[in-house]
Amino acid sequence: MLRKNPKKRLGCGAGTIEDIKNHKWFRGINWEQLSNKEVLPPFVPRFSHEGDASNYLVMDEDPDKGPDSVEYGTFFKDF
Repeated sequence: MLRKNPKKRLGCGAGTIEDIKNHKWFRGINWEQLSNKEVLPPFVPRFSHEGDASNYLVMDEDPDKGPDSVEYGTFFKDF
């Protein structure tokens, strides 16, 4: 799904969505139950109010530590 060339992405070929649903990564998923919202999530975050952001990481706001920085540059070199 994350291939740079869209023609090589899972789900973009002749089988489209069925290619995705039949992939081994998704084995065991009951798509009918998922569609009907009958599947329980593996984790339900706790929150105290609608705007509660306590489940999110605090990110460094330093612009010098973006995706092109020396610290993170190797993660995105081919992106």
